[in-house]
Amino acid sequence: MDWFTSIEVSTVRLVECYVAKGYGIGLSIAVPKAKPVKDLRALPLKEFEPVSFGVLWTGKTSPIVQAFLDTIQSLARTLSR
Repeated sequence: MDWFTSIEVSTVRLVECYVAKGYGIGLSIAVPKAKPVKDLRALPLKEFEPVSFGVLWTGKTSPIVQAFLDTIQSLARTLSR
């Protein structure tokens, strides 16, 4: 299935804000422990497998890559509690 975007945003919150203001429909992810925006409703897609992601790089990590890794690892530990 192809889903063509007409607006691409950088955060989940922007998707929610645009939809709440009436700019169409949005597809997002469920963020653990995040409060849903008022006037929006979730339509869980239970048939889909959970999304996993990984990070690959060559050589030593740069400071920015290391900061990203530290941040997502910390967030993963927090969310898994």
